[in-house]
This record gives sequence, C-alpha cells and structure tokens, in this order.
Amino acid sequence: MRVKFEKYIAEQRKNLDVESPDDDAIWNEILRKFHTEPSRIKKLPGKIRLIRIRNIAAAAVIIFSLGYIVNDIINREEPNGAVTLSSIDSRLGFREQEYMELIRLKTEEVRSFAGSGDKVISELFEEIKTLFLFSSPQNY
Repeated sequence: MRVKFEKYIAEQRKNLDVESPDDDAIWNEILRKFHTEPSRIKKLPGKIRLIRIRNIAAAAVIIFSLGYIVNDIINREEPNGAVTLSSIDSRLGFREQEYMELIRLKTEEVRSFAGSGDKVISELFEEIKTLFLFSSPQNY
C-alpha cells in the first residue's frame, strides 16, 4: 500500500503542486460553523468561576497550613519540643511532682544507711538514681 501511495505522489507531483486552496470557501465554512455551533465561550464563565473558587480554596489551605507550621515553630513550650505530664494535664503534673518528692524523701531516708556498706543498699541507691534520672523533666 505504501509503495502504491508513493508511486501515486511521484506521478501526480506536478498536478498537486499547482493547486491552491480556495480561501473564500474555507472562510465561509469557518464562519458557518462559528455561527451554527453552540459557542463554548458562553459556557466558559461558569468554568472560570469554578476554577477561581478552587484556586482560592487551595491558596487558603496553603496559607492556613503555613501559619500553623510557623505558629508551632515559634510557640514551642520546650526548647527541645518535649512534652511533660503537666503540659498534658495539670493533675498528671501534680502527681509527677508528688512522685519526685517521694523519691527525694526516700533517698534522704536511705542515705542514713549508706555508711554500712551493705550491697543491697548500694544497689538501692543505683536504682533510685536511675529512676530519678529517667523521671526528671529535663530528660524527656
């Protein structure tokens, strides 16, 4: 098929090159279609309105998100971003302070036995020190 088409073009080359398009017929057909087809331009303002609403909504979401992120960065309660029990609930913070005080009192109570050299008491001090380190708010 391709060979036949190429052969036809080669033979009819002179006849094909001399013909020129009929400009009047082309423009008349364009004008006829322009006036008879429903114009897409009339439907365009509704679409433009929807596109504008979508763009405004997207911009509002982006601005809200950026504001939230900036607010979170600026207003951090802790320098390292840690969360304490008192920041979650004041009752939990109060309980945390009670336990810290209890650990401190028990440590002072056991210090009186520190000079005895008992292995159990030295292990108890190590456990209390470990608990105190893990329970202090600076280590969160």
